[in-house]
Amino acid sequence: MKRSVRNGARGCRQAYTNKVKYDPNKYKLEKEKVPECILISMTKLCCRRCCEIIQWKADYGKYRPLERARKCNLCGKKSVVLAYHHICHECACSERLCSKCQRNPQDNSVYQDKRDFPDDSDCSFQQELSLDDDNKYSFLKESEYEELKYLKGLDVRLLEQDIIRREYNKEVNEARKSNEYKRTVPKNESWPKTNKESSCSSSNDEFL
Repeated sequence: MKRSVRNGARGCRQAYTNKVKYDPNKYKLEKEKVPECILISMTKLCCRRCCEIIQWKADYGKYRPLERARKCNLCGKKSVVLAYHHICHECACSERLCSKCQRNPQDNSVYQDKRDFPDDSDCSFQQELSLDDDNKYSFLKESEYEELKYLKGLDVRLLEQDIIRREYNKEVNEARKSNEYKRTVPKNESWPKTNKESSCSSSNDEFL
């Protein structure tokens, strides 16, 4: 059933929304969970669209790892060890192809043919084929974090968010520990003197 459209606006909002993000590993055993090392390296050289597809499968518990290596569609060797990949990492790097959809981001077949464009268009056909950073078939940029730079094609936005969250939680825990330590120290107990205070007290004793 479609929502009713009134004055250009769609119908009412969604009635129920989740307050907590879905966790696919909440009710799974340890042997049923997908290891984090596989999730980090699940896309070595994929386009943006394929990265989003595989990331969605991992986020909602649809990711199924390979039980055994499969043949590469280019070299024919059993070197594909990642799920949903059809080309091995070496062939993907050498041929500059996405290891899942087997497309080249700079291939003209991804876009429309030249006959689909009008002759009196302001921009030329080559300008229409130029790749933008936001293109869904373009390769992703390297991450600023050193631990994520080796992931050339992985959509690292979620991993970067995890790193930022970990750093924030670490700062919060340190501040909480310092506050708890200050509370546990009794009021009558004097703080240890610094080197300057000890030297000043010794000089005053000598003067007296």
